[in-house]
Amino acid sequence: MDDVSELRTYCYQLDEKGRSDVDAKYVVDGNTVRFKIGNYSKNATLIIDPTLIFASFTGSASDNWGYTATDDGSGNFYAGGIVFGGNPGYPVSPGAFQTNYGGGANEGQLSGYDVSIIKLSSNGSSRLYANYLGGSGNEQPHSLIVDNQ
Repeated sequence: MDDVSELRTYCYQLDEKGRSDVDAKYVVDGNTVRFKIGNYSKNATLIIDPTLIFASFTGSASDNWGYTATDDGSGNFYAGGIVFGGNPGYPVSPGAFQTNYGGGANEGQLSGYDVSIIKLSSNGSSRLYANYLGGSGNEQPHSLIVDNQ
């Protein structure tokens, strides 16, 4: 089994004097993860702020839902999800493996959907590529794995 690690959490308080750091760490007890907080004032606001690397949008004109994500050794971000509908639809990259929506069957109130894959730069500022992946049925991803290639 592989170990999973999180970046150290950042914790601080706000009061009339401004912002002051507070010691905090994760504590794992069986299947439970909690915070252990150092000395702090119960009369001031306490902020426990795990690190956010970036937040972004796909830029899709069609509805799309995220299902899975991973990163590579350079910190680039990959997301796999589903996208409902075609053109103008998902913002695929020129020359992508599949640039057109493949279609799908309606499922109750949901229209057909294809897999969408997007790669963003390590700081989230650039879309490196985006792609449809699907045929005439409904397809959805379950996991993404990135290798050195």
